[in-house]
Amino acid sequence: MAHKHDFFLILMDVQMPGMDGFEAASLILEHPKTCHIPVIFITAFARDEAFEFKGISAAR
Repeated sequence: MAHKHDFFLILMDVQMPGMDGFEAASLILEHPKTCHIPVIFITAFARDEAFEFKGISAAR
């Protein structure tokens, strides 16, 4: 979707079936057409520093 349409911001759930949000965000942010789009990670998981660091790593 992000490669076919223009988005100003992406709210990404980290807990998705199949591909998790971290992997999806990495694919979005590695593509030249979508690398400028800010990604905000959301989740229903309990607050855990491991998820915060994984989100930061996926966005680099």
